[in-house]
Amino acid sequence: MESENPKLSSDTDEFDIDDDEEKTSKAMTHIVQRPCSHDFSFEQVDIIPSKLPPAGIALDTDVLVTSRTEPLTREQFQAMLDSDGRLISEHALRKAVFLGGVCPDIRKEVWSFLFGLYPCNSTTREREAILIDNIVQYHEMKTRWKTMLVVNSVPGSTPLEQGLYARYQFPEDPGPGCNHSIEAEKKLMERLAPLVSGKRTDHIDFEALGYADLQQQYSNPEMKQRIDFMRLQAQVQVNRQRVDVQKLRANMRVIDKDVPRTDRDQEYFRGKANPRLGQMREILLTFAAYHDLVGYAQGMNDILSRFLYVMGSEAETYWCFKTYMEKIRNDFMEEGLTRKIDLVRMLLKEMDSALLKHLEILDLGNLFFCHSPTKPTNAHFGLWAGAEWVKQEFPL
Repeated sequence: MESENPKLSSDTDEFDIDDDEEKTSKAMTHIVQRPCSHDFSFEQVDIIPSKLPPAGIALDTDVLVTSRTEPLTREQFQAMLDSDGRLISEHALRKAVFLGGVCPDIRKEVWSFLFGLYPCNSTTREREAILIDNIVQYHEMKTRWKTMLVVNSVPGSTPLEQGLYARYQFPEDPGPGCNHSIEAEKKLMERLAPLVSGKRTDHIDFEALGYADLQQQYSNPEMKQRIDFMRLQAQVQVNRQRVDVQKLRANMRVIDKDVPRTDRDQEYFRGKANPRLGQMREILLTFAAYHDLVGYAQGMNDILSRFLYVMGSEAETYWCFKTYMEKIRNDFMEEGLTRKIDLVRMLLKEMDSALLKHLEILDLGNLFFCHSPTKPTNAHFGLWAGAEWVKQEFPL
């Protein structure tokens, strides 16, 4: 028996395409039905679109890729939070970032969720407590590896020889108008004095970590007691972790070569005795000290500089950087690099075997040239942040 609806097929329970839709499909097929190589033996994919492309797109040459949206604004981001500051939908946030990116004025707040600094279901007040806990734990982690450097140094060594700071942080000839570097070096020496003497400090220098407002709160007896308890917990946790001083010193030598060369053409990192160089050094050494399987590899400094520029403070930068590195750490290890090359070779073999053969003739079949030194951009981080949304939206 035929269906009452002329557009509905009883066999397939699907709507037939009318004449206008068929014309649209034929027009768009020219865009999306393309061979993926000059070798026309490859399979072509035909997608039936819902509408014609915008005016101005040449059907013979231009390819319609995706529906790019505008960057996420503060108003849109605030609408994703409930009255207590909880993120209502992590899925929606990642999708928005993946499709349009983030406005610079809210990038720090958004990245705090995307890179694991704060749980998505945390309230505004809970995030304030988490921040203090993260600062305290980061402080104790730094204190421990610095103490280990001092203990394992030759007696009578200077802080510079012990590795507590690097020469580029305070150049011998900073140039005219750089008296502030002398003052900064003096403050650093005062902070390092307890470590050099083998004593622990009784307080956390929040101002040095970039939290002057918390420094004032620390003078409150109740707040001080609370932070002291956090420190005790952090010390117990940190002391359980092994620090390989020999590996740390090896990583330090490479870090101290890379940090002074990181983004020096950018205003944020420009100038002699720029304090942000010291912050990058501390973060990279802290990560290497507690992740000795990965340690430090060239390229991590370029990733870190993006986080430091966005987050602004040392402790918050460390925790976001740590989360990201734990996700991509295989890319900095030999087996991870080898696997990526193997995947590229497999793709070439399937997609363009002629090109692969040509590369092999030129003795480039190892594909080592695929390891590009290109620096990451905010777009790279946006794509990574949206990866979880892509997994949910397009499951394998």
